[in-house]
Formats: sequence, C-alpha cells, structure tokens
Amino acid sequence: MTTVAWSALALTAVIATAALALGLRLAARVRELRDSGRGGPPRPSPGTPVLRFATADTTGAALDETALAGPDVLVALLLEGCGPCRAQLPAIRRLMADAPPGEPRPIAVVVGAPAGRAEYVRALGPVARVVEQDDAGAGLAAALGVGAFPCLVVAGGGVVRQVADAPGDLVPGAVR
Repeated sequence: MTTVAWSALALTAVIATAALALGLRLAARVRELRDSGRGGPPRPSPGTPVLRFATADTTGAALDETALAGPDVLVALLLEGCGPCRAQLPAIRRLMADAPPGEPRPIAVVVGAPAGRAEYVRALGPVARVVEQDDAGAGLAAALGVGAFPCLVVAGGGVVRQVADAPGDLVPGAVR
C-alpha cells in the first residue's frame, strides 16, 4: 500500500473512532438528562404518593390533593405544542366522555402558553375539570411526578394507581 492509502486508512480510523466516542457520549448525556429529574420525573410509578398541590380549574373551583385521595380518577396531562398530545386529544376526549357520570370527574391538565392551551381547553372542558398550567415543573403535573407528555394517570387513595402514554394502554375498567 502506498503512503497515501495508509494515510487515508489512518484518517478514516480516527474519524470513525471520534464518531463512536461522540455517539456514546451523546447517548450517555440523553440518559443523564432523562434520569436527572429536571422538571420532575418523566413518569411516576404505580404506588407513588400524590404530593400536595393547590390550584383551580377553569371554572374557578378549587382543586387540591384531596381530589385524588378518594376513588380513582383519570388525570390526563397534555402539553401545548406536543405532536403526540394533539394526536391523542380525540381519543382522550372520548375516554373522558365515557367516564361514569358523577364525582369524581376526570381531570385534564394542560401545560403551556395560554394561546396554545385554548384548543385543549375547548375540547376537554365539557368532559373534564380542566387545569391550566404555565410550567410543567409545578402544580398538579409536579404533584403527580409527571415531566413527559402526554401522560395518563389514574390516581386514587392518594397514590398513583396506573400510568399510560395513550388511552389504549390503560387497564380496562380502571378509569372513572
């Protein structure tokens, strides 16, 4: 082999090694950010206690952790500008509309800028208590330990009972 060929082979090996090292470092950083708890854990686990919170729904009615201390209730957490949240909005609305009448009513938490939340509030207001939040790391989302969206939580007795990414992932019959 000529000197040029050896040089090209050596350069290729250096570039491949650098690309591998960069890829491994990027994967480690993604894992670190995912597990760091920034904005709250991505998803709570069943059995996680509901932390204290105090807020109001869009009708002005007070809502706090006692709303999740009794019978199981469905809580849908959505983020404005989130493609999967928007795509699942019709299915989440149907799930909430199919909940048995009476109390407790399903709760929808919509996080983001006020203008972006309007679509979600209009769609979910007739079938759920809607809570608007500017910050994903506060309020009801933080009390449930949700930092990744969309997220469906069934909570009751003061603890998280079920967690799902989509309505079809919930155990049938567990939603009120």
